[in-house]
Amino acid sequence: MSIRFLKKPLLVLFILSIIITLVLGFSNRIVCTRYTIDSDKITGRVKIVVVADFHGCRYGEHSEPILKIILEENPDVVLLCGDIYDDELPFDKSNDLVISGHAHGGQVRIPYLLNSGLFAPDQGFFPKYTTGIHELNSRTSLLISRGLAKESTRVPRFFNNPEILSVTLTSGAGTEDGE
Repeated sequence: MSIRFLKKPLLVLFILSIIITLVLGFSNRIVCTRYTIDSDKITGRVKIVVVADFHGCRYGEHSEPILKIILEENPDVVLLCGDIYDDELPFDKSNDLVISGHAHGGQVRIPYLLNSGLFAPDQGFFPKYTTGIHELNSRTSLLISRGLAKESTRVPRFFNNPEILSVTLTSGAGTEDGE
């Protein structure tokens, strides 16, 4: 088998790989990420849906995809937050949980290699706080939404789907979420 014979299929495979990577990387499909957090500061169970960093983006007429996710999650509380996290917020006190948006998930993410994002507003390159849950100290957790901003950002999202959070707070007694 000659090398010339392999060039065409390899070139086609390479081009297809690039196209697939771009299509997946620039996806704006909203994901709903679910967390269960145990806390000895509450009794019972509270379900919260977090919608962050909306920035007035268009998600269909009347934002139906967002409303559909909220209704499917059947929350007790819906938090509309974004760009409210203060970099100077002291974490030396005992905080049920800090929930934030703003970092937009680091805008550009490289799956399996760069999970925290390439760049985030006010954090620069290789930011530490862009998504997920972080233990700030023994009594304070920070939960960060990647938010919903898409067309209003200077840098397009890449491997960084818009996100709505669903958070179930339990009493710390090990209650199963069933999800």
